[in-house]
Amino acid sequence: IETSARVNISKAEQTITLSKLLKCNIIFNAQEGTELWDLVSRIYTMADNGDTKLAYTEPELVAFLNRGLKHVFNDRKLTASAEIGLTPDGNLIINPTIQD
Repeated sequence: IETSARVNISKAEQTITLSKLLKCNIIFNAQEGTELWDLVSRIYTMADNGDTKLAYTEPELVAFLNRGLKHVFNDRKLTASAEIGLTPDGNLIINPTIQD
């Protein structure tokens, strides 16, 4: 029963993340092998192109990405693809479970 409950919780969390991504005005995929600093640069570029001010300083953004993608970062590179959304108010939504 406990295993089933954990699976259901995981599915519910995934559904919530996907619903939050739908509210983002900018969504892009970060491919496996992307380095952390390349990802930071891409996020800033996407925000600039979308006339959106990020709600994070650079150190805050790096920390946020490290926390949100901790299961798919190894040696500061993504080991799996991730979907990243930028909300109109400059916050990020991360979905690290995209299957290619």
